[in-house]
Amino acid sequence: MTLNMGWIGCGRHATQMLLPQLARAGMRIGALCDVNENALTEAAAQFGVKRTTTDWQELVAMSGLDALCMAVGPDIHHKAAMAAIDHGLPVFMEKPPAADHARTLEIAQASSRTGIPVFV
Repeated sequence: MTLNMGWIGCGRHATQMLLPQLARAGMRIGALCDVNENALTEAAAQFGVKRTTTDWQELVAMSGLDALCMAVGPDIHHKAAMAAIDHGLPVFMEKPPAADHARTLEIAQASSRTGIPVFV
């Protein structure tokens, strides 16, 4: 089974390190999101991704995704992780999971309550 991943953050670290690893692992990049339209367009072309958006909320709500991956700052992690959990999507993110302990704990509690895994 190939996982269809939604991805937030198309900066240099994502496009040179993380997204190529997903592709090598046999995962499909089903949708990309970045607020920088140039970075988004370049990443979509580089990885052959058709579905793109500059709005992470739109990406989380897209149908057909199996999980959400993020390579963005911790200020976005909390909101996007909570929305993904609400949509039933497992979450993969880099550390730190949130900007402070309280928000990190909220993500962990939502994951425990729903059974939706969050990987940091």
